[in-house]
Order: sequence, then structure tokens, then C-alpha cells
Amino acid sequence: MQGAEYQIAYLMKGEVKIPELRLKSDNGSEFPAWKEKRFYNVFNFTTGKNIKQKEASPEFNIPCVRYGELYHMYSEVIYKIINKTNLDKSELLFSKGDEILLPSAGEDPLDIGSASALTLENIAIGRTINILRPKQKNVYWQIFVAYYINQVLKKEIAKLARGASISNVYNSDLRKLFINLPSLPEQKKIADFLSTVDQRLDAITRRHDLLQQYKKGLLQTLFPRKGQTVPELRFKDDDGEEFPEWEEKKLGESLTIGSGKDYKHLQDGSIPVYGSGGLMLYVNDFLYEGESVGIGRKGTIDKPVFLSGKFWTVDTLFYTHSFKDCLPKFVYYLFLNINWKKYNEAGGVPSLSKSTINSITINFPSLREQKKISYFLSQVDHKLDSVASQIEQMKTWKRGLLQKMFV
Repeated sequence: MQGAEYQIAYLMKGEVKIPELRLKSDNGSEFPAWKEKRFYNVFNFTTGKNIKQKEASPEFNIPCVRYGELYHMYSEVIYKIINKTNLDKSELLFSKGDEILLPSAGEDPLDIGSASALTLENIAIGRTINILRPKQKNVYWQIFVAYYINQVLKKEIAKLARGASISNVYNSDLRKLFINLPSLPEQKKIADFLSTVDQRLDAITRRHDLLQQYKKGLLQTLFPRKGQTVPELRFKDDDGEEFPEWEEKKLGESLTIGSGKDYKHLQDGSIPVYGSGGLMLYVNDFLYEGESVGIGRKGTIDKPVFLSGKFWTVDTLFYTHSFKDCLPKFVYYLFLNINWKKYNEAGGVPSLSKSTINSITINFPSLREQKKISYFLSQVDHKLDSVASQIEQMKTWKRGLLQKMFV
């Protein structure tokens, strides 16, 4: 993507208003130096109108953007609207398709610096959103500015935040900021390039989402549904024959459930510590001889984790450390298909006891069928891991580009 589609010029560090990494113009010449401008010389400022959470839904009629959605549903560019509202048009403020949106409130001050370019007209813009519009034409390209704010100004905007539990930044604060702008053709070229990167990233992310949905469907068909004793989808053995029927057992008949220790004061050492919230301490690539399937006790009872080869399962969570007539990896996939919340024993923080786990009745196939199921699902997991790795590599590459393409 780098060499084939764009010709990139690497410049010496330290030059004024010129980034380390630049794109060349279509005729191969270098673009002019960037110019520093005040926000109040570039943008007009306004805010959206109130659209409550219950007043927004994909099922309504008028497309809208609410401030909380800027954190979770949209990135630098908004090409497609997710939610709609049924409020009267007289109560709404609509986009012209040239807006830059920034949340004006949030629990984390860094969230407030999350800019999104709204490229669509007639979109209702909700309250608690700072709206930036062009003061004059042909000065900036909004997609470029959204990338610029998120890369260069996010921390600076966070410093402007006021408030204790909820931080606020107002248009009057944003007016004082500076922005370095290249020529409009260079802005468009940078925006197109980064949009291409994001489109590739979105495509890989969608692929990962589809694989996750595929795995979820497999778990539902490779294990018996509620009220059934055999799954909907079954494998044949190596000779093409049917496997034996599944046998009903209590988990305690096939697994020995252990529990970790409470490590209140973790220090550097040679043994990795895995807790209910995830990996807590990991040093020197310690190898644990054996396999473990963990079940969290603190709020993660519905998220089993399979640990093999690298981790020692400790802290306050349950783990299985011996297996009778069952394979550890199969048990992990089996656990993924159990509705653990159904067995929750606490009113507040979800909790499970060993006795409860031991008493759960499950249908088990033969070891040979367990092996077939485990191998098949493991291949799907390998593919998921591979695509997840591609996503992280793309994100890392994008971060590197952003660091070098803006000043």
C-alpha cells in the first residue's frame, strides 16, 4: 500500500512546519510548508440540541448523532449514521455535511479530544457536542482536520477539561487552540491516504467480527441445545462411522475444580500471575506443565479462559487441574457454551462456588469425538488470532504514520 499507491518523501527532522513524512503532489513536486492558524480564525463554533437516549433508535426516522456515540460508534470520519430520532424537526439542529464534531463532556478528559468529521447533510446533532464549521471556503478539509485533532491536539484538549467526575470542554476553550494546516491539495491527499488505511482496517475488523459470529454459531450447533442430549451438527469418525451417543454427567465427575490464592502485594518475580481480571504479573516466560481452564469469580463468571504453556493460574479464581475422560481444550469450548450467569449465587458481584460448578449436569461425547470438536474449533480460533494480529499490525502502522505525517 505504501509504495504502490503513494510516493512518499522523507524529510530531515527539525524543519519548520514540515512533517517528517510527506506525500508528494500529483506532478511529483513538494507541497508548500504548513501554516499555523488559530482555531477562531478557521472555525465557527456552535453546539447541538438535546436528543435523549430513549429518543434515539435505529428504528426511528431522522438520522442523528449523540455525543456518547462519538466515543464508541464512530472514528475520524462518519460515513454512515447508526441511530435515528422521532423528535420534531423544530427541536433539532441539522448538519450541512461540513462539520467536525467533538464531545464536550466525558468521564475521561482524553475522550473529549475525539474528533469526527461529519460528511453527511441533514443529520440531527445532539447536545453536549462542540460543532466546528468552516469560517470560509477552501481553507481546510474536514477529514484531514479530524485526523489532525485526534493525533496532535487530543492531549492538549484534555488539559482544557474542567470538572471533577465529569470533564467539560467548551467552544470558548477550543477557540484558543492552534492548528498547523498544509495546502488544501495536501490536506486532501493525506485524508485520502489515511481513509484508505482505515477502510482496510475496517475490512479486516469486519472479517474478525464475521469469524466471531461463525464461531458463536458453531458453539451452538456442536453442543446440545437446551433440552437436547446430542448436538445438531456431529462429526463422523475416521472410518466414516457415527460416534457413540453423548453421556450425561455432572462436571464434578469429570473435573477437579481448584481455586487460586489471593495475592494482595504482587512484586517482580519469575512466576506469571493470572487473576479474575486477567494477567496480573508476567515475567521470564514461565512455563506451566499442564493445561488449565479458568472460571472467574469476580464479574467474569461468563468468560472462561483457556491457559496453556505460559501461565500459572492463581489469585481469586477457579481452575480445573485434573480431567477424567475429557480433554482440557474440549472442556474450554464446553464452558464457553454454558450460561454461567444462570448459576450466579450473588445479588451484587457475580459469584460461583465449587459445589455449584461440580453439580452442573452436562452431556459429554466420547474422547475421540471431543478431539474432533476441539481440533475443528481450534482451527477457527487460530484464524481469529491471525486476523486479530493483522488488526493490531494495521493499527500500529497507522499510529506510526500519524506520528510522522502531522506537526
